[in-house]
Amino acid sequence: MISTRPAPPRLAVLAVLGLFFFSHALAQEPTVYPLVGSHSIPDALRRQLDAHRDLIPPGINTDRIASTGMDPAVFIEGIVQVADGVRQGELPGAVIHVGSLFGDGMPIPVGYKQTDPQLWPASWDTKYHLGTLTAQLTLLPARLRLIQAGEWDRSSGTDREESGAELAPCLGPAAQRLVAESLRVSERLGEPVLDHAFREWLEPFGLKNSAIELPANWRSTAAPGRYTGEKMNWGDPSDDAKVRFGPSTAHAGLYSTADDLDLYAKILIGTYHGLAPDFLTSETMRRESAPGHAFGWEADGWGPGTFGYLAENGCGMWIAPEDGNYLIILSNLDHPEGRCAADAPSLATLPALLATGRTRQTSAHDVLSVMTGGIEEGGESAP
Repeated sequence: MISTRPAPPRLAVLAVLGLFFFSHALAQEPTVYPLVGSHSIPDALRRQLDAHRDLIPPGINTDRIASTGMDPAVFIEGIVQVADGVRQGELPGAVIHVGSLFGDGMPIPVGYKQTDPQLWPASWDTKYHLGTLTAQLTLLPARLRLIQAGEWDRSSGTDREESGAELAPCLGPAAQRLVAESLRVSERLGEPVLDHAFREWLEPFGLKNSAIELPANWRSTAAPGRYTGEKMNWGDPSDDAKVRFGPSTAHAGLYSTADDLDLYAKILIGTYHGLAPDFLTSETMRRESAPGHAFGWEADGWGPGTFGYLAENGCGMWIAPEDGNYLIILSNLDHPEGRCAADAPSLATLPALLATGRTRQTSAHDVLSVMTGGIEEGGESAP
């Protein structure tokens, strides 16, 4: 007997099969961490990334990393090292960014910006309290302009007695020297150095996501600090440093983002190569960044010819002025119970690890000379 039931429509059958396979595909986790870009990454390293998939967002672009003069495999090795540190409880999380004057780069968030009382993932635009890195970033242009004007030398003193030794348990000798230097420069300027830097340097050059005091509407995008008693520390004026030296003291801290610090580094390197002679001369920048000076920062910490600084709370910056690239690390090690950089070797050793992948390409000065037809200052190109 021949059935008279109509055959199911072919399109309906295909739709059912397609829905089944689509649902099955969604249910399957990718077996390898997804990367973007044309650069090959060893399978073993990708498997390590995959093990931290809950801490590292997918889509690291290896081409953008390589455009900054950084070996993408070494950079990813560094990201994995920081993720290992998060797993081991060394730090809540961080944002790691390698950039250059000409390459895009991309800030990579790892782990969390907040772990207490609940977990909140870090993001590329998280605003971090920079701790004593603030003093380095704001003292540098102020001090250089005083030097250029002949109004400052390294023996300049202060009538202030405070050394900063008791500001916080993490502050070591280097940070204490920054406190004293901040007070000296502020006295010479006749105003707090942080106020001066905002008016003369940060705001005019377009740093829009940085603030001395954290606005209430920024808290959802900011990383908190330690607890003070039962209160979460958000950089309020009750902070130890701000109570002792005033809310605009450089070492009292500044909130900022990887994007703003990226812009700061580009401006600094551009000035080094003579692109802002009305602000600072290339001669001043080159002399003060030479070995033995390094703007008062740590010399050669990210390879020969570099200078940088890691604050006690895990925020740091390293710059290679001649090559035109830089490293930015943002973290809040003091959250929630007040850890220091020494408590997080995965973060503290990151610059040395990434230095092994930083390649010297054509110098930034050579590229700028081609772009501008020769960088002239004092009648001839800088060496």
